[in-house]
Amino acid sequence: MYRNYYLREVLRESSCSRSGFGSLLTAKTQEGNGIFSGLAHWIKGGIFFWLGIFTLGRWSGSFGELGWVCIPISTALSLAC
Repeated sequence: MYRNYYLREVLRESSCSRSGFGSLLTAKTQEGNGIFSGLAHWIKGGIFFWLGIFTLGRWSGSFGELGWVCIPISTALSLAC
């Protein structure tokens, strides 16, 4: 019981410190002329994040009624038989 509590507290503290150091590092590297590089990385990261969410939705079959599923239903049924 004490080990789980200790592990939880250590992970909580390390995640807070890593978030703080990451924010500080990001802020310092995107000063001056580096602002455009930082902006490009934020835009690229946002695009890849939403593209990943959309692809996960396609993979899980969320858009099946629109025909956007990665694995068609007929292929999956014929392989199962």
